[in-house]
Amino acid sequence: MSEVRVNPGDSFELALKKFNRKVQQDGILSEARRRAHYESPQARRKRKAAAQRRKMRFKKFNRKVQQDGILSEARRRAHYESPQARRKRKAAAQRRKMRRTTRQP
Repeated sequence: MSEVRVNPGDSFELALKKFNRKVQQDGILSEARRRAHYESPQARRKRKAAAQRRKMRFKKFNRKVQQDGILSEARRRAHYESPQARRKRKAAAQRRKMRRTTRQP
């Protein structure tokens, strides 16, 4: 059972926000959704196996990154480049392309 302590001066919205956060952390809603319909033993095994595969894939990726030290340059750019930097890089490539096409021998 989740319990939320509300201070005397707190508004209803703040109390509701605290309650929602607590319920989310305790996993009550996800548990209720999961139990809303009967899940056959086969479906339960499939769901657990899929979760385990996702977990192992993530662990394997992290292990590889730690062994290599860093991500490859293309992956790092794809994952960590800000939208502003991406626009700047694309604009520079467009300018280079325009310069190449407008040159006359």
